[in-house]
Amino acid sequence: MFDNGVFFYTSQTLNGATRPYPVKFFWLGSPAGTNDANDNFSIFMADVDESAFRPGAQASVWLLNPRLVLSTLQAGKDIINWFDANYPYTSVPPSGGVGQETPNGQSNSTYGTLSVGGNPGNVSRMASLSTGSSIDGEFWPVYDYVDNSIILYFSIKTPNGNTKAIYCYKTTDTEIRSPLTSSQFQGGVYLLIGNNGATNLSSHRFSIISPDPLVTTPRVAGQQSAVFFYAYEIFDTSTPDHGGFLQAGVISDIHTNPTNWQGKLTVNAASFGGSVDMSGQYNPDKLGSIFVVPQGNTNSASYACLYNATTDRDIRNGSNAVVINAMQIRIAYFQPATQVLAFGSDPISFASGVGTIGHCRPQFTTYPDGVPKIIYNDFAFDQSLKTVMEYIDPQILRPERHRKIYIVENDFPNPLIFSTFGRKKLFARIYFVPSSSNVPPYKQPAERPSICTCVSDC
Repeated sequence: MFDNGVFFYTSQTLNGATRPYPVKFFWLGSPAGTNDANDNFSIFMADVDESAFRPGAQASVWLLNPRLVLSTLQAGKDIINWFDANYPYTSVPPSGGVGQETPNGQSNSTYGTLSVGGNPGNVSRMASLSTGSSIDGEFWPVYDYVDNSIILYFSIKTPNGNTKAIYCYKTTDTEIRSPLTSSQFQGGVYLLIGNNGATNLSSHRFSIISPDPLVTTPRVAGQQSAVFFYAYEIFDTSTPDHGGFLQAGVISDIHTNPTNWQGKLTVNAASFGGSVDMSGQYNPDKLGSIFVVPQGNTNSASYACLYNATTDRDIRNGSNAVVINAMQIRIAYFQPATQVLAFGSDPISFASGVGTIGHCRPQFTTYPDGVPKIIYNDFAFDQSLKTVMEYIDPQILRPERHRKIYIVENDFPNPLIFSTFGRKKLFARIYFVPSSSNVPPYKQPAERPSICTCVSDC
């Protein structure tokens, strides 16, 4: 089973010699016969022969030398060993990746403190295929131009909000001729996130690009900047696992310490938790690639991030469960000048066929043929996956192509400065919600909370 394919550019030369295939293709692969319910995903890659690619061509024509990058069992062993070493029990020996003794919690000066009380962090299922070992979150390779290496960030789905989800390896073999090993494992990523003071990145929904394509801060010798998007938390205790909030930021350096992002944010949007589209109507399933688009009728550019989301927060009577229906690709904008997240009102792409539930993680790219496209996997009702390359006019990704632009936050900073993305009017909608909830408490789309609305010219 094949999922989450992504094109990746390395460099034209290496050690003074021309690199035969500077573009690589990474993907998640699970053994034949598995599906979304019992996957055992590992990470693979192949060299891309750009001159041989044609739309509809067999993969074997233009993907050369397919090889294993990271097996899920290798990742599982390294995560468990790291977790137990950095978050050990104080009175009970560590057991299979359980890293916190409740109710006291465990602290680590490098990787932060796990939440006090509650369920302990647990990555024990990564130990074997029979217990569900799978790199089943997201992954993003980054080329470190400081020392010509590859940092491979990846995530796993975690059982609770008290388990780190994002980890990374680093290798100086940028052709990755042999699978990654324990000596290249860097550990778990640490960053304070959101308005609840959590010290662990427990959600598997993330995206990263490096170096920062807008160079929002001056470049420093020996450092390499990055831009990230991160979706986290859920709406309430009974809502299925979909991101409830979105945050984005610019990191000054991931070269020196790829796992410690704390204290390195130079630009930070929605630091109190940016609620996704209209207070969670289009909650993200996976975050896609990050790229730069002109902001519109102004003189400042923005980052954009594709993500796939449900068509609606369709909640049935008698249940708070979200119905996964007709997943679609949507877009979020992060403007560094005002440090604000915004969301386009219109989907970029719908589910692409009869029997298709929707899309897996999308990437906007011009590889391998130089033509703009979105690559993603279709997910069908029979649990099968199919890779799709949808050629698009890149103008549809610009913010001014949307009917509306939404700027929504769980807790607005004071003062709030934001861009209207070229529009002349601002429509403000303020939700009054109980202090115990971050989302308007309605169970049907028609049951809207009380609002205060104002309209003014800007």
